[in-house]
Amino acid sequence: MKDFFSRLLVATGRRRASIVALAMLLSGTPLPAQFLIDRSVDIPLYHTNVPGIGPKVGIYLSLGGGMSPQFFTFDTGGHGFAAAYSDSSPWWGTNFTRNTNEQGAYIEATNAYASGDKLLGIATSTRVSFFHGPDATVPLLTSPRVYVNQATNITYDGKTTWPSEGSSNAPYVKSFYGDFGMGLASNQNGIGNIISQMSFGAGITPGFRISIHTNGESVLRIGLTTNDTQSPNASYFRMNRDSNGAYDNQLLSGTLSVSNGESSFVATNVRVAVDTGGGPHPIIFYDSNHPVPLDSSLLTNINGQEYLASGSSFDVLLKHATNGTSNGFPLYDFTVSTTSPTNKVSVNGFSYPYLYVNTGIEPFTKYDVIYDLSAGVMGFDSLKLATTSGSVPEPSPLNFSLTGLALMCASWLLIRRNRTKDHRR
Repeated sequence: MKDFFSRLLVATGRRRASIVALAMLLSGTPLPAQFLIDRSVDIPLYHTNVPGIGPKVGIYLSLGGGMSPQFFTFDTGGHGFAAAYSDSSPWWGTNFTRNTNEQGAYIEATNAYASGDKLLGIATSTRVSFFHGPDATVPLLTSPRVYVNQATNITYDGKTTWPSEGSSNAPYVKSFYGDFGMGLASNQNGIGNIISQMSFGAGITPGFRISIHTNGESVLRIGLTTNDTQSPNASYFRMNRDSNGAYDNQLLSGTLSVSNGESSFVATNVRVAVDTGGGPHPIIFYDSNHPVPLDSSLLTNINGQEYLASGSSFDVLLKHATNGTSNGFPLYDFTVSTTSPTNKVSVNGFSYPYLYVNTGIEPFTKYDVIYDLSAGVMGFDSLKLATTSGSVPEPSPLNFSLTGLALMCASWLLIRRNRTKDHRR
């Protein structure tokens, strides 16, 4: 398609070629990488229940022109895309460039997580294609060239799982072939959020919307409209940035409150990471170089893991919404039960020198979460996108027919022009 379009520009002029592009947009046909995103594009997300871990969300992608999509974690808590690579990985094509330093050595890339898992590889420039599902043969969207981690070594749960050495098991979190990090903080060597590196046309706001439904019908929307950025059912909050203006690892701030009949703990301006890659329940992380900041009466230890004690109230309140929600937005407000898969709260030490809350996936099941990259705000919309089975279709025969008609017309114009030239000689 790219070669045809390029020849068409030369042969028939840009005005006629734009007719073809317009027909492709109207018909829903996947856009070649060089197009601006001039409409919202919905990419399906898929649910899987990982034994011993719980629910996870994945997305089907390929890299470097590979036409066999693979399953990757969809992770708003991760930063940058790390994809398992070997010479025989069909989800990798050949259109990629490994980055080198001044001495000609490959530049290393690392994606590391609080769990201790690591994906090590080479910083690589390539294009990423988004697919409808595992059997799709035509991408719904292809990115411009972006930086990714071409992961040649994966350590998961304390074991080396990639290279796989003949194992048919997925190397990452038992179900995936890497981590599609959607966090906005930069990783290293230019590896970061891929959507933030895309180009958007007039009328489309740079950003994305995540609509996760518990029935499994979920969507990543790339490119926002006013229905997303100005929803009357949403509360919007400015996302945190560091002193250099770059997005923070934890994008929101709020007030954390924990209490029971004996004692209470309140911390204001606590950082909050909304994380589709997290577990089914929230986690309070504290500086591991200091004692746990909560009173012991608020805690209980189960098999060596600290939790908030059952019966405690747990509240995370976001304040200062940009659209005037003055009373605050209760992101979490429940009574803790250590026997509940969702209403329990882990308390873990970590290397960050501050307290923060990782929400896990639960808020995404209650709200559509909107990342407006133009305004720098995150929204929580109580009116979730309406999805039904098959609501994000692959290009249909009608779509191809419309495009085919446009291409036929363009071809006719090309032939007619050439014949006119021959006649004039």
